[in-house]
Amino acid sequence: MAIKVFSHSEEISDNTILWRYMDIAKFCALLTQKALWFSSVEFLAESDPYEGRLPDANYAHNRWQSLSDLSAEEIIELENTNDYYNPGRNNPQNLEEKLEAVKFERNRRLARYHLNRRNTFVNCWHDQPHETVAMWQIYGSPGPGLAIRLSMSDLHFAFPPNSDVYAMRVKYLDSSAPPVEVMNIFQPMGIKRKEFQYEREIRLLKTRGNWGRDPIKIDRRSREGYEAHYIDIEPEPTERPEPGINVNVDLNHLLRDVVISPFAPDWVENLVNDLCWKFGIYNKVRRSNLLKKPPVFSTHSMDRIEV
Repeated sequence: MAIKVFSHSEEISDNTILWRYMDIAKFCALLTQKALWFSSVEFLAESDPYEGRLPDANYAHNRWQSLSDLSAEEIIELENTNDYYNPGRNNPQNLEEKLEAVKFERNRRLARYHLNRRNTFVNCWHDQPHETVAMWQIYGSPGPGLAIRLSMSDLHFAFPPNSDVYAMRVKYLDSSAPPVEVMNIFQPMGIKRKEFQYEREIRLLKTRGNWGRDPIKIDRRSREGYEAHYIDIEPEPTERPEPGINVNVDLNHLLRDVVISPFAPDWVENLVNDLCWKFGIYNKVRRSNLLKKPPVFSTHSMDRIEV
């Protein structure tokens, strides 16, 4: 399979039905480029600053200025942990040094996840067996929109082998959720706030560039002698992130079912049909029946009833 599902993610079966809602412009780009657009997570963070971030509780250690800021339970946890940054292979000499080493290690990891947003690109799908009015109105454009409907199995075959595309089911957490134990460096990219739970998102991911690198600056001469420690965590880049990348797909596997928005005028269905035929996609376009007229009662038989 071209798509790899992360072990830490909830299972995504091959029979899972997925929807991708879009406007006509995005559909035209898909056809002409024969590629799906993967947006940079850091670019998405401009509209949702919590994109690619862990819950607030994962940052709670930054309030520790001294041992007096820790609760009794946190002191015990600090005494027992071996999870701290130690590039010089010199163990902390006391609990105060250990506190600083633990804080730095946690911030090192958080900085790594944060920097990874720039080189992680995502393509988002709605997990639902049926279409939804809300998704049409938000993502499918209130007028000339459409959606691609397919199974997870079809999505697998839409990508060439060795595409290095990953999939995960997004987990929605309350802002007051307890700290998340990160089992995989991708994991923060699949966490969103509960306010977005209506999206029921399955997220495809692809990485490139300096993804996964350690953001620590180290004095290498001192490191060789195992004497000095870290210098600092690299600052966040100031230049604007790349908006996204195109990832090639097989249109015949991807466009199994193209559904026209129930709010779209009639010309949209004709236009999309013509576009699909020009690119060798035949008889895959249909109109949503969400706004079809319901059955009505007949007054014809009522005329025969004598009162």
